[in-house]
Amino acid sequence: QGTVEIVIDDQTDEAILLNFTAGDIEDGVMRFPGRNLDNGLLDAMMQGNKMQLLLSSKSGERRVAVSLSGVTGSALFIDEAQDRLGDRDALKAKGDGEPKGYPSRTVDLEGASALPKSVADLWHSGPESCAEGRDNDQDLIADLNGMQIRFENKTSLFILPCGLPGAYNFPQTVILFDPETQNARKMVFPVMGRKGPTITDFIYNVDWDDRRSELSAFFKGRGFGDCGSRQVWEWPEQGDIYSNFELVEEYIKDTCDGNHDDWPQIWPPG
Repeated sequence: QGTVEIVIDDQTDEAILLNFTAGDIEDGVMRFPGRNLDNGLLDAMMQGNKMQLLLSSKSGERRVAVSLSGVTGSALFIDEAQDRLGDRDALKAKGDGEPKGYPSRTVDLEGASALPKSVADLWHSGPESCAEGRDNDQDLIADLNGMQIRFENKTSLFILPCGLPGAYNFPQTVILFDPETQNARKMVFPVMGRKGPTITDFIYNVDWDDRRSELSAFFKGRGFGDCGSRQVWEWPEQGDIYSNFELVEEYIKDTCDGNHDDWPQIWPPG
């Protein structure tokens, strides 16, 4: 166990001191669950230029310097992504707007036992089952995570792993479920192929935007993430068991050149 002293721009009189134990360190990363710092530190980080961390423990002391040049931009990105711009609870772009109360429709699944039977049957079906792990006893949902999105009309989308992940791409499948009929069907996603539109029934590195009802995928051409393909699909507002996702954006970048910003837009055209 030990302490971490946080000093911004050499303001030692305003240093923040935190205690930590061995349980707060995992895989070389130090975390402080249940001891979140207030917004005062974040505000100071956005106004400052550098941060010094002094780690003290039985094994000695270590000082780490951290640049704060990207903190403001990151806070603005989070405000925009979370639809907080101009609201009182924004991290940077604060205003007089009331915080938006968006009840989440997403539920993290604890394991394969949480799946309805018809969903589980689909997940296990096919010559190359999405549920297949390293051995017959491996629960991919418990090990790799799975998500259920519950809509107001009681239908649900299950976002599930589809086999084991590679070095930097995680294949996933999406199954739509109607609890009234117990019907389930595997979703297919429209994408733009080299010669025209086509479909795929599994996607990579999925992210769900609950406020916009959008699903995005990012297949990385390499671990650096500067090439590959990215798609965004929208779920219809009144979607039901017969509905499908609509492709609203697609980008493909074949050249792995270290540039993360210049992605050719494939859809919509022009």
